[in-house]
Amino acid sequence: MTPRPMMIAGALVALLIACLLLWSGAEAVFFGPRRDLVGQIADAQAAVDKSRNRLDDMPALERQLTSYADRTLGSDKEEVDAHLRQRLNRIAETVKVAGATVGTGSRSSRQSPARRAFPRSASWDALRDEIDLVELDGWISGEGSFAQVMQLVDRIEAEPWLKRIDYLKLDPKDNGERFGFTVRLTTLYLPGRSPAEAAPAAYDRSRFQRLASLVESNPFRLRPPRPAPPPAAPEAAPSPPPSPPEFPYEQWVVTGVAQSQAGEEVWLRNSSTGETRILRVGQSIGKAVFASLRGDSAVFRIDDRHFLVQAGRNLNDRSALNP
Repeated sequence: MTPRPMMIAGALVALLIACLLLWSGAEAVFFGPRRDLVGQIADAQAAVDKSRNRLDDMPALERQLTSYADRTLGSDKEEVDAHLRQRLNRIAETVKVAGATVGTGSRSSRQSPARRAFPRSASWDALRDEIDLVELDGWISGEGSFAQVMQLVDRIEAEPWLKRIDYLKLDPKDNGERFGFTVRLTTLYLPGRSPAEAAPAAYDRSRFQRLASLVESNPFRLRPPRPAPPPAAPEAAPSPPPSPPEFPYEQWVVTGVAQSQAGEEVWLRNSSTGETRILRVGQSIGKAVFASLRGDSAVFRIDDRHFLVQAGRNLNDRSALNP
């Protein structure tokens, strides 16, 4: 290669190296910091937009919180305790159960979800440590007929204030004519948020009709066993060996149906022995396999036929279902 082309090639290499050095310096001094600033601005704008959207949602959230507060019995323990006792006593007087006793138990505070959402710092500690709501336990016990106890529970459920019935204990007496009972429940209130003054909702007596058949049958009342049929007259020819005894479906009464975390359940009680059974879908008693629930009734399958048994009736008192 002649000296002139070599000089041109060297100049081009030197120019390329100079451009690379210039770009590297510009990247470190200008382009790199600029990209970082643009990214920070975009993140800040996204945070501002998110906060603006949350502020736009505040009126709707405030209305929702107010609607919850309006369904409580007060804004502090003393007020809620007094109103809860008053309302339970009023229901007991209306239903006319005997020896009614009401009371309240422990309370438990539920902290705000901000405790997990916000970091611990001086500016967030007030929100992180705020109490979201407080739960208060209550109970009522006494004695009455099956209809009175069911109506008392139904009236508690129909009350407009927020509550959860946790426990119902029944102690049958006099062959199911009277019952000792205990109902335990939980209500809640929002500290510092007082409910609006409103007249309590009147009890709609028609809603009790859905329990009428259960109350009328009273599954806790033991019925006398059916008389045995007269013995058959002996035949001249030897009789075939006796078939196995039929399962006593008439002794097993459906006392209730339920939908639990484990699935659909049917509760049974033997009117002769007092034995109880709980069946889930697919389990059987005798040849009757529990298939599903339909309202307050249970569907059983025997062989290829399906039958419907209403709560309060025994497994012999069933109606066939169309295939």
